[in-house]
Amino acid sequence: MSDQRPRLLQLKMLLRDVHPAVWRRVRLADCLSIAELNWVIQLLMGWDDDHLHRFRIHGREYGITYVGGPSFAEDAAVVPLSWFGFRPTERSLYEYDFTAGWQIEVRVERVILAAPCEGRRVPVCVAGRQAGPPDGCGGPQVYAERRRDALGWAMADDVDTVGAILRQVSDGDATVLNDPEERWEFERAVSRLKARERFLAEGFTRRGQRGIAAGVHDSAGFSMIRMAIQVVLIDEAGGGREVHEIVRIDRGQLCPEALGLSLTEAKAITGGIQQVLAGAQVIEWQEDQRACPDCGRRRSLKGHHRIVYRTPFGTLRLDSERLRACRCAAPPRRSLSPLAELLGERNSPELLYLETKFASLASYV
Repeated sequence: MSDQRPRLLQLKMLLRDVHPAVWRRVRLADCLSIAELNWVIQLLMGWDDDHLHRFRIHGREYGITYVGGPSFAEDAAVVPLSWFGFRPTERSLYEYDFTAGWQIEVRVERVILAAPCEGRRVPVCVAGRQAGPPDGCGGPQVYAERRRDALGWAMADDVDTVGAILRQVSDGDATVLNDPEERWEFERAVSRLKARERFLAEGFTRRGQRGIAAGVHDSAGFSMIRMAIQVVLIDEAGGGREVHEIVRIDRGQLCPEALGLSLTEAKAITGGIQQVLAGAQVIEWQEDQRACPDCGRRRSLKGHHRIVYRTPFGTLRLDSERLRACRCAAPPRRSLSPLAELLGERNSPELLYLETKFASLASYV
């Protein structure tokens, strides 16, 4: 390590394993600490610093020690970048959210020996490309999958749902929103479309990131609770996983209305968990149904359609496959929908029980 007078460093930060490439070019004084560099990266990527991180610099690890996380020999808050005497082309690694596996390669492009004056706004972002992935989305592979899914048939269905209801309202028929099921379907479709926006952002703007020095110091003291609730699907081997974010909750100053969960948030959590669980169950079950029960031959897919299934936690919209009948099947049947036949009632037994129970308590005159 070396002790030099303050210098300006021009760094290029490249997010690994993400395409199209996400990168930032920033200039900052090397009197900043490693902890402050972490906040610079968080602000540039649009992340919330909700997960553990570490730097790998000159073969050693640096970071902030938390209970249950890795420990570090040096306190990142008191280790300035000037200790390392960086030279052009040197590289270091920043790792964030160890479960997701985000890695940012930090390369020194230029070292400006002239000390920055007091009035100069540093650090400052001078260039960049592509919006950063949403924090908590699950890592590079899951992010790529979510980007593909965001432009899939499910989005087209949600757009059709929202568009159809908005057309009715614009034509003067607002009664469609008085139907609880139609309104719930509309709100869920809007919510899913908003959730996809985070995975469709393409551009990058330096507006709001030109002068980020204030954010480096002020963000750490910002009193706010941010929480993301996710469902993680784990395969039988315990290796592969699929992450679904159910809801994000922000809380600021404490007040009676903001203490704990609201009824809307609780419904969104239970409904979201059920949708993910039911969707995974349906995919697994329908895959098993592709084999003919008589001869074992795999039946081909003819098409699919949506079916509605009502439960105590909300209405599920499930993708039901239509299979071509096997050649060994007796005519005249040409196709079948195993899921539609299994869920013929379209109401869960638990919901039917509750409806019957409540109906028995009602008085009739």
